[in-house]
Amino acid sequence: MVMILPMPHALIRLNARALIFAATLLLIISGSKPSFCAQPGGAGFIFLEEPLNARSIGMGSAGTAAAGGGFAYYNPSLIAFAPPALTCVEYGQMPQDFSQTHLESAWHLGNNFSGGVDWHLYSIGNIIPADEQGPLQNLTGSSQDTRVSLLAAYTFHRVALGLAINGMQEQIFTSTAYGVSLSAGAATAFLNDKLRVGVAAFHEGYATSYLTFPRDWERYRMPRSARAGAAYRDSLSAVAFTIAADGVYRDEDERFMLPVGLEIKPLPYIALRLGKRFNDDTQVFSCGIGIMVAPLTVDCSFVKAQLVNDSELHWLVGLTYALPRP
Repeated sequence: MVMILPMPHALIRLNARALIFAATLLLIISGSKPSFCAQPGGAGFIFLEEPLNARSIGMGSAGTAAAGGGFAYYNPSLIAFAPPALTCVEYGQMPQDFSQTHLESAWHLGNNFSGGVDWHLYSIGNIIPADEQGPLQNLTGSSQDTRVSLLAAYTFHRVALGLAINGMQEQIFTSTAYGVSLSAGAATAFLNDKLRVGVAAFHEGYATSYLTFPRDWERYRMPRSARAGAAYRDSLSAVAFTIAADGVYRDEDERFMLPVGLEIKPLPYIALRLGKRFNDDTQVFSCGIGIMVAPLTVDCSFVKAQLVNDSELHWLVGLTYALPRP
């Protein structure tokens, strides 16, 4: 029996089937090895879990379907929904000499292909080591985590499939570990691009230990995660808004989180943001602001964090250059 449907319904059905297939494939990939298992000298790359992109962070880090940036962290396929050419540089700080620098660029390569590159650096200064006798005040050092990602996406019938190849290095004092991983994602749009949905899985790969030499590449220590989400954008009484929500599973501690966020634009060039990651172990809430003067956008985000009895404020500021769609 053959059924002939009007074109919009046929495309929606095709998008849904393609997205379900992509989600199933990602779940198979992300479940293809045992859970995280720490070993002596092997735990590391913890900053892979830290969110990127000031816009998304201001919205509670709900970025799996909202194409704002941080594609290597939220969903590699979203570069297909980004402006034709985008470049973003960000810098932020946390307490205790933590700082982060982030640079990413994405561009469209014809009608179906998109590419991108992402570079991210976390650094910690003035680390004082300790032994069984206590702190060694006369010896200080630093830690640096560096990640470089190459991204590619292919679009067909409004369904985007994306892939990211990640290389990373973590150095603490004079000890260094290396890692390589693969991330993948899928996204599609409905209702004239008002509603987007996406799924992604991150960091299936290999890493070295700090302590072994020559270095052995193992599959036991890469912190993995998977996420799915939706973002809806519209306007109410001439005020544009975006609502986003994600479900995130973190394999390292078997934690499920629910980031949610809201962005409203009371004026065409100002965006106000508020969000929260429910079931996160430290975050209380997040907020942010964006100022848009095309082709430039300045975004700032602030995260209120609570760790036991210590209250902290994390901030991140970013500058984005984006060419408008033709």
